[in-house]
Amino acid sequence: MAHTRSNLGLGLQMAIGPMFLLGIMIFTGMPPILTGVVTLAMAFYAWSEFRKRSTLRRRDDGVYVWIEWYGFERTSVTDPSKPGGAWDCDGDGGGDGGD
Repeated sequence: MAHTRSNLGLGLQMAIGPMFLLGIMIFTGMPPILTGVVTLAMAFYAWSEFRKRSTLRRRDDGVYVWIEWYGFERTSVTDPSKPGGAWDCDGDGGGDGGD
């Protein structure tokens, strides 16, 4: 299976926005506990998105495959990283049907 994106580029994209928001939160005097909770939530989201995007592969039959944060494999017939692509393919109303 072939990689579809660079992992370094994904890491930089995922880090810039949260770091900017955390800087604003710290310098505006937000309570430390709230800043910590928001930091943990943003770190988990960034990690889960990075994991999903960094594991995206295209099989020989043309189906895109990736691993979600909880370890399950997902599939899509369209490239979910492209505009209009859908990461949600578990049959709950979003995506292209997937598995």
